[in-house]
Amino acid sequence: MNKWSVVIRLTSGSVLVAVIVAVFAVAASAAAPTHFRQTLGPFVFDFAAGTFCDFTYHEEVIGTQNIEAFFDTQGKLIDLHEQVDASIIHQNVDASLTLNETIHYVFDVDVITGEITVRGQNWQLRTEDGRVVLVGAGRTIENVFTGEIFTETPNAKADLLTICTALDGAPAF
Repeated sequence: MNKWSVVIRLTSGSVLVAVIVAVFAVAASAAAPTHFRQTLGPFVFDFAAGTFCDFTYHEEVIGTQNIEAFFDTQGKLIDLHEQVDASIIHQNVDASLTLNETIHYVFDVDVITGEITVRGQNWQLRTEDGRVVLVGAGRTIENVFTGEIFTETPNAKADLLTICTALDGAPAF
């Protein structure tokens, strides 16, 4: 499991495509894209020591999602453009240590090919007093149908090693 687990939980490509198709199926128009904004969460996750990290891990997520859906002349969904801003609280419950994360990214889905591009200053991890611990930025290109990663710049994603270590622990694997 990697840093994007939260993002995947919020906007999994295949789930996102299915939801958008359902929402916009009636409103399809080749003349103009359809736009909507929604709040995501709050979502709260608690994991026992040994599940993800070697300590009891707590996470709270809330964010906003802006989506534009583009259709062809027949009204078929062909492209999605999404902008997400999210705040995540990561806690090492055993050590009473908290890190706050902000995520800002743009997410494009070519519904025909299944290609997903994520880019931007994707995430920042800070202490409770605002000190920057880690920052990730870059671009990833993946296939939503196969999971194949075509391109991934260094530091575009953080994994459990990064999060668990930043919380004075280690991953559980």
